[in-house]
Amino acid sequence: MWPQLVTRVRAERGMSLFSMIASAKPERIHRGALEVSVSNSLAQGSLQNEVDFLSEILSGLAGQPTPLRFVVSQAERRETVAADDPFEKLKQLRQTDPVVQALFEKLGAEIVWN
Repeated sequence: MWPQLVTRVRAERGMSLFSMIASAKPERIHRGALEVSVSNSLAQGSLQNEVDFLSEILSGLAGQPTPLRFVVSQAERRETVAADDPFEKLKQLRQTDPVVQALFEKLGAEIVWN
């Protein structure tokens, strides 16, 4: 049902809203609403502004009223915090970037942050 919602949004509202809803992920029914995780608070706010339109489409597809609630995913919250912290960013690069890994190994370096 979610793919049909995404297709209708693209046809009726264009690429901006489509790109946000296409990257959103339905997670669970919680307190009577379908909880949908989004990547950041900007997407959350933009989708929340369109919640009536989106709920109307989804309710039509489901054949019953289907309220929506948009939440920033926990994984994205942790990544945002880590991305803002230079120590965490360097630690992540050390684990994922082969060039940074090689520099640490060849130089015998350690991450130090004061």
